[in-house]
Amino acid sequence: MTYRLIIFFLVALPLVADVELRRGAIAALQRTGSVMVTAAGEDPFKDRPDPIDRPVYFGGIFNVQAGDESSIFFRSSSGMDLYFVGPGFFGLDRNDQIFSEVDDATGGELQQSRMILSLREGGLILDSRQSIGEKRILLETPFGRIRLSKALCSIVIGYDYRSRRYDFTIYSAVGTVQLTDWNKESYTIYSGQRLAGAGSYLDPSVEIGGPTEDALERLSLIHI
Repeated sequence: MTYRLIIFFLVALPLVADVELRRGAIAALQRTGSVMVTAAGEDPFKDRPDPIDRPVYFGGIFNVQAGDESSIFFRSSSGMDLYFVGPGFFGLDRNDQIFSEVDDATGGELQQSRMILSLREGGLILDSRQSIGEKRILLETPFGRIRLSKALCSIVIGYDYRSRRYDFTIYSAVGTVQLTDWNKESYTIYSGQRLAGAGSYLDPSVEIGGPTEDALERLSLIHI
């Protein structure tokens, strides 16, 4: 058993040494209306002018609460854009970047980015088409998990507190987006398709169709 462990570590060591895991950074470039951001228990916008006069950078995870007709625009260090529109709640739960072995000349090359987001309510536009390296994005929602890589898509979640029912739409303008609900049912939408769902978070009814005017208009907001 001891010899097997030694052999395993001798084989695995070069693979580990060839890459370096870093925490990705993200910058808020625009904020409108009532938006509260919490990072490490503090509001990074405290004592800053509104509107933002320069980018506000985050080095870790954060949560966002936005009121009606309020929004915030982010750009990650990997080249991904995120645009969140309230009312609702949105969070960045993990943002890792894997670089090739660092050297003094280049500082390493970004090979892969892994991001975990959460969206409880509101509208979120994700644009990872220009991101550097391989992109893996996981979005946690009340009704399931959404996965995508290089894509331009929008996710809108509404919630009726009286009936406790969700109403959500996922639209992919570019790329493939996959939803896996809590019953482990998977739905895949491709470029130009829209997935709409309604009902309880455990058993929503789902249908796949074409885009609506609202979905197309919403995606135009990402070009800021």
